[in-house]
Amino acid sequence: YINNTSPDYTIPSVRKNENDFRERCNVAKMNLGSNRMVLIESMNNWNWDSQIEPTVADYGQGYGTKYLDIVREEFKVQ
Repeated sequence: YINNTSPDYTIPSVRKNENDFRERCNVAKMNLGSNRMVLIESMNNWNWDSQIEPTVADYGQGYGTKYLDIVREEFKVQ
């Protein structure tokens, strides 16, 4: 039985893009509550391209520490 109404979870709904990631960081900052804490949840699923952990920058689509650096910049993490 194949359910054609199920979403295809093998394709990410949002592709990894530096500007989009920064925009989502800004949305999170604008919606902070009194605790001023943001949790970034990443499944680190390489098939879905949802990881933010470092990669080898010069290998394939590698991005080094770009996304961790963006988190540091956007949230002023020391």
